[in-house]
Parts: sequence; C-alpha cells; structure tokens
Amino acid sequence: MIRIVKPGRSPEILTAKGRRRTQTYIRKFNQSPQEYSQGQKTFFFDNEIYGHPSVKVELRLAQHEKCCFCESIIAEAGDVEHFRPKGGYRQDETDDLHQPGYFWLAYEWSNLFLACSTCNSRHKKNLFPLQNPKQRVTTPCSQKALQQEEPLFINPAEVDPANYISFRGWIPFAIADNALGKMTISALGLDRESLNLRRESRFGFLKQLFEILHSSCPEELKQRVQDKINRELQDSAEFAAMARIAIKTSFQE
Repeated sequence: MIRIVKPGRSPEILTAKGRRRTQTYIRKFNQSPQEYSQGQKTFFFDNEIYGHPSVKVELRLAQHEKCCFCESIIAEAGDVEHFRPKGGYRQDETDDLHQPGYFWLAYEWSNLFLACSTCNSRHKKNLFPLQNPKQRVTTPCSQKALQQEEPLFINPAEVDPANYISFRGWIPFAIADNALGKMTISALGLDRESLNLRRESRFGFLKQLFEILHSSCPEELKQRVQDKINRELQDSAEFAAMARIAIKTSFQE
C-alpha cells in the first residue's frame, strides 16, 4: 500500500445525485430505524452514482490505476470500494452481518476507493473491524465523529501505510507488530500466495538492476539502469511500496 492523495473536490455526480439520495436514506432511516437495524428494510444503492465513470476516472488518476490495497495495476477494471461498508458490516469473518452499514457514506467521496476484485470481493467484503467495537458509529454522523472509531484497516487517504507496513524481501509484515498493519495484511490478503509470487518476480527484476548499477559496467548503462529504478519507485509503479524498501535495504531479504 502507498499513500493516496485524492482531489479535495468531489465528482459532481456525488455532490448532486449522491447527496440527494443520501438525504433520502437518512430521512427513511429516521422514520423507522428499528426496521432497518433488524434487516426488515434495506437500502438500494445506486452503482450508477458511486460507480459513475467520472468517479472511476478520478480514482484511477489519484491511485495511478492501481488497487488501493495491494497496488496491482487494474487500469480500466476495478471495483469502487467503500472503505466503510455501505450495506452492512462485520467485525470479523465469523461475525454475523450487522445492518444497516454506513449507508450515509455510500456516495461520500472520502469513503470511496478503487480496488481489484480480489481484495474487494474475496477478502474485504463487509469486513470493517474496529479497535473497540463499542465505539462503532451506527447512525448518520459527521466525519469528525467517525474519527473516534479507530478502524483496524489502514485508510491510505488518511495515513501513510509505510508507517505501518514494511517488507522482508517481497513479504509484507506489520512494523513493530502494530495492530493496524497486522489486520490490514491478514484480512485483506496482502500476503496471499498469488500476490507474493508477483512481488517476488518484481523483486528479482529490481535486484538484477541494482546489481548492474553497482557493477563495473559502462556509465551510460548505469544511467539507464538508474532511470529505470527511479521509475520503479514512483507512485505509479506496481508494488512501489515493496520496491522502496528493497532499494532502501539493499535487497536484504
């Protein structure tokens, strides 16, 4: 994971249609909160709003066409991910689905990211663990109030993941065994075998470049290799977080 900087201004469809739809949700919830809490009533969430092309374009640009979690290149693909689940939530995988979810954030720009289908649909799904589940917000509130929740998933738009997750070679680990890093890695499958294999391949390629750079090859070649390494460290590069640690530690696995 790397830090994501999204434009401060929301796409127009979220501030127009999305805001009106949110006001409707809040009004309906306030009329019969118990029925929504018991699952007798549910909200219809419009993918044509939060998944609108204008939203996806802005997210792809902000995330350099990468998954917000695993940093895989997704380009035109990818799911619009709700950091706080909109329809319902689970504290852990064995937990029952609690309804409703954070329905008032379904079209909230700060709650939206772009994720690959594996991270979004196979791992995160409705998971949203908190340090203290008793602090969970279950009714519409301000962003400031939400900050009291202490989620156990890293929000890459709010904090720098590099402060919580590092790499031993191509394998991610939680720095100083911190809870945020541990839960983000395990629950989102950031150490899944298929991802580790892809990072291992990139690690090997970068290591070859690094060895060329520190060999007795011509200076012209060294400059081209250095330029290539520099590109692999940019935010737009796949698995940039791992690459930065590899270079910083001189590929000590």
